Amino acid sequence: MKSTEIFVITHKPCKLIPKDNIYKMIQAGAAGKDHFLPLTDDMFKDNISNKNASFCELTAMYHIWKYSNADVKGLCHYRRYFTNHRYLSEALSYTVKKYPFILKKGKIERILDNYDLIVGEHIHKGESEYAYYASKHINSDLMCTREVISELYPDYLASFDKCLNSDSFYLANMIYTSKDIFDSYSKWLFDILFEVEKRVDISNRDNYQKRVFGFLSERLLKVWVDKNNIKPYIGYIIKIL
Repeated sequence: MKSTEIFVITHKPCKLIPKDNIYKMIQAGAAGKDHFLPLTDDMFKDNISNKNASFCELTAMYHIWKYSNADVKGLCHYRRYFTNHRYLSEALSYTVKKYPFILKKGKIERILDNYDLIVGEHIHKGESEYAYYASKHINSDLMCTREVISELYPDYLASFDKCLNSDSFYLANMIYTSKDIFDSYSKWLFDILFEVEKRVDISNRDNYQKRVFGFLSERLLKVWVDKNNIKPYIGYIIKIL
């Protein structure tokens, strides 16, 4: 029987919504703060918890990569979960009492019998991802990322341009997949982001634009999937009030 762990990322005390015991809450950005959960992203020596302001949920993803040995693993957010109902979308919000549709262990594993990973997709029709990112964030960060990929992983450059010329990206860094895929992707991702971090100065940015590495990783997931011919299942994300 497969072991499955889905980590629910939170930065503040809150109630765990899913009843399925595969879901585990982890406190992100816990370094130097009061610990309100037994599982935190700074609980072991090898951690990037103190980077949470710029890496967002990726500080918990780093912990999952390094320390979870589950056959199937992934991450979602304390207010965002995958659902298998098409009509429940990111544009809608539901109270807990109205929402019984979070993916359970059996459904996740059945999906992954036919697909390589579960992701959520954001589409903005009529505009390339290059243009969209430039309008919402700091475009030089994206160009720096392209430069780093050309140096560290040049065989990914064609996929980078292909995906950034498309009109969509994988939303919220939410991913459920096998351990092998999760760990392979994580190594590639953090290799790139840690190098980009050396080259960009975020010290004078507002708090939103300091979240640059979270924003970049949403785009990079699609690049990695495209280059490696990974078969994605596009899940639907619900936002909990």
